[in-house]
Amino acid sequence: METPDWVTASLDWLGVPAVEAAELADSFPDDPGIRREIVAAGEAIAASIGIDRTRPKLIEPPAEWGAAGRYFVAYACLSVIEEVRRDHRDHGVPDAISAHSLNALSLNLERHRRIYGIGGLDGPAWVIDVWRGLIFRLGRLDYKREPVGPVAGAASRRPAEQPGLSVHIPIGGRLDPGECDASLARTAAFFRRHFPAEYAGLDLIIGHCRSWLIDPQLADHLPVTSNIVDFGRRFMITADATPGDREIVRWVFEAADPTDLAALTPTSRLERAVLDHLTAGHHWNIAFGWLHL
Repeated sequence: METPDWVTASLDWLGVPAVEAAELADSFPDDPGIRREIVAAGEAIAASIGIDRTRPKLIEPPAEWGAAGRYFVAYACLSVIEEVRRDHRDHGVPDAISAHSLNALSLNLERHRRIYGIGGLDGPAWVIDVWRGLIFRLGRLDYKREPVGPVAGAASRRPAEQPGLSVHIPIGGRLDPGECDASLARTAAFFRRHFPAEYAGLDLIIGHCRSWLIDPQLADHLPVTSNIVDFGRRFMITADATPGDREIVRWVFEAADPTDLAALTPTSRLERAVLDHLTAGHHWNIAFGWLHL
């Protein structure tokens, strides 16, 4: 049984590194049963394109599948990439933005290898939502078509819930303020143009962010000129925070076990700040904030 062409056909366009591309091709399973499960998962993803809150429930690959299991969601996504690209074209999304957005697959493949030392896909749920046409990368930042509930002082005459955009920071690179400004400035026009049924009728679009990156405590540890502090200042932070120790350690240190602080060796100002705060007995938060787009 040969590896289907669709496993490798789009990897260059998606920016998948050579080492990941080779392993994706070499690890595609010969077992017909596993192949059927991959195709079924791809069909479930394709059937949910554009439908919010209905992420398909895919099977949990058993450990004995090995690399085929670790790459299971990647294979499922690749099997329906033409359907995904057709949906982007139907909405008039430029091909360059389509490629830039779907590059999330490559970023998460690379992140899995950095964390665990073997091939696989980190954050498969996020990649599935990208493939479902819910997330687009505009310059430095990602935006997910995601409703937002009432936000105090955000707008007058607002319904209980309205279309919104959750703001996310893609893996890698600096949070350059100019690049963030440019991304935020183009976002409302992009979604009004390409998804008018959701956004064209709104006087303003609320951007909301739930992340450790906007925890106000970071300003106590990083210089006022920090790009992260600058990013957090853009948002009106609410009291709606949740515990974030594991999340911040996992993302900042890319730690396979975010609870083992003794194994961490800080090498940057941010890493030292995160670890010093925790070893002093304090905690980090996943903060929630909003802004007008």
